[in-house]
Amino acid sequence: MNKLRQLAIVVTVALFLSLLAVSPLPISAASSSSSGNPCFNFTENNITIGTKECNSSANDLTIMFVPGQPCVFSIGSLNEPCPAGANNVDVRWGVLASGAPVITSCVWTLNSKVLKGVPCKVPKKPEANSFTFYGSVTQAFWTLNHKKLGKVIKAPTGTNDVEFTLVSVTA
Repeated sequence: MNKLRQLAIVVTVALFLSLLAVSPLPISAASSSSSGNPCFNFTENNITIGTKECNSSANDLTIMFVPGQPCVFSIGSLNEPCPAGANNVDVRWGVLASGAPVITSCVWTLNSKVLKGVPCKVPKKPEANSFTFYGSVTQAFWTLNHKKLGKVIKAPTGTNDVEFTLVSVTA
């Protein structure tokens, strides 16, 4: 009976560890704490124009672009063309239990109204902490829980992409 009990414990521990290995890491609620510092640059052909924009109080960035023009949202290994009818993309982030800031979701919108049935993909494994948006960008703005923070940031003339990164402050 002792050997059977030991075997049951070993199997239970092995099962728990295997489930832990394949389960996604929990994401805590995004907050305005110093767990990550979101920053972006407006760029022209991958060369920074204007100033680096950062806002450690935000947990969402909205990028507005000219609808009908070719554009691509590139995050991790995913390169997603902008859907017809969209004129902005909202990108949200949070913090893993490990403390690493990661992008958690995105949505395509038209004049800030979500396009229903139009998915915006974010990689889950490995998680992403940066993205590039290629297209005719007009402006961007930070939000906290979808409430605008500060003013709209106009894209400098010539902007054709945005490079965004979440930087861990604790690293």
